[in-house]
Amino acid sequence: MVEWEAGILEKNVLYRWVGVILIILGLFSVILNTIMLFTGGITDIYLWLGIGFCTAFGLIPGIILFIWGWKLAKEKSELTKLAAYLRSYRRIKVSDVARAMEKNEYETEQLILQCVEKNLINGYFDRNTREFFTRESQLGEVKTPDSCPNCGAFFESKVLSGETAICKFCGSKFSPDSSARSEGSPQPPQTGS
Repeated sequence: MVEWEAGILEKNVLYRWVGVILIILGLFSVILNTIMLFTGGITDIYLWLGIGFCTAFGLIPGIILFIWGWKLAKEKSELTKLAAYLRSYRRIKVSDVARAMEKNEYETEQLILQCVEKNLINGYFDRNTREFFTRESQLGEVKTPDSCPNCGAFFESKVLSGETAICKFCGSKFSPDSSARSEGSPQPPQTGS
């Protein structure tokens, strides 16, 4: 993780500084050649060539490098914020991250994959539930209850150790670690005997 951050930091800072230096040198040369052009010290064609040369090899590459460095810094900042956001959750739906980042789900998924690829965060996608799990969440056990103990509905979501499962059909809350119902969950109707 440190290697990637240091590498990007060096690149974006290097590009921006080289860009600034080229812009300053290019502007200085263009201004100097323009002043000389109007004072009439050198033949006009050489001054126009000097202005063109300084613009082509100083100003334009300098501006391009500066903008490129700025974009790299922005990308690094966005990925670092995303990694911190993902670390603050043990798991999170991609749609929730996309909503928070104001991006679509595909773009968000690509950014999360970049974070994983660049070792900013360790984790994986559950394609069935469209959720991202951090590796830290995997220190505990992942459980998939077979069915809701209240209504008997098939349960397809994964539940991390220590989490409370919520049935999407009846709304009951239960712990997959034990067969006992959580407090506040609806009880099945009692039949008289």
